[in-house]
Parts: sequence; C-alpha cells; structure tokens
Amino acid sequence: MKETLHILSRVSTSNQSFEEQKVKGMEYSQRLNMGVKFYDELCQGNDLKKRPILQDIFEDIESGKIKHLWVKDLSRLTRNQTEKTLFYKIFQDNGVILHTENGIVDLDRFENKLIYEIFDMIQNYEKRKRKTNNE
Repeated sequence: MKETLHILSRVSTSNQSFEEQKVKGMEYSQRLNMGVKFYDELCQGNDLKKRPILQDIFEDIESGKIKHLWVKDLSRLTRNQTEKTLFYKIFQDNGVILHTENGIVDLDRFENKLIYEIFDMIQNYEKRKRKTNNE
C-alpha cells in the first residue's frame, strides 16, 4: 500500500493561494511516489481554537492515521515559538515525518532546529515589515 503525504495548505491573507502550495506539495509527493490528501486552512493569527483543520490533523496524528505531513514552509504551521515546540513534540511522539518544499525536517538534530528557527525568524521579520509598509 502506498504511503500518503498529508498536505496542509494554509493562507492568512487574500494575496496568498492554496493552489500554489497544493501544486508544490503534489510535485513533492510525486518525487516520493506517495499518495496525497489535502487540507486547506484559511486562518489569520495563531489561535489554535480558530484552526479546526489543524486540530483535525492532530487528532489523525494521535490516532496513527498521519505519518507524513507536508507544509510549504514552517510558517504554515505556526509562527508562535511555543506552539512550534508543542507541534514538534506531537510529531516526534507519534513518529510523524515533517516535510517542507526543502525536504524532510529532522527534528532530532539540533543543527536543523537552529537553522529552521533562524529561517522562521527571518520570515516573521519580513511579514512584519510588509505589514508595516502596507499601513
């Protein structure tokens, strides 16, 4: 049986697109010869109570239905450091492999965590800068 890559596409503004993320996820899954299941989440902010799609994903992770999760980049999961740590723990505890357009995120290697944290900080800076410029 072919493994499934669960693709989370998340947009928080009207100038972002589910389609771009889905196409990149589909291309990635094809390179790995995996089936796909899509999750589209329209969400502003990081309040988990307002993210029912992500809550469904976590339930499926905990029940063993999801072993491979793909997001375009880590900011599609969350920009909140505390939540990110919680998410990584859930993935590790349940044997979930986290994929991005740049490949597998090895959550066990300190060096990789550091690189992704720096990358996330840069993305957050750019987002705030764009927001300030648009005001």
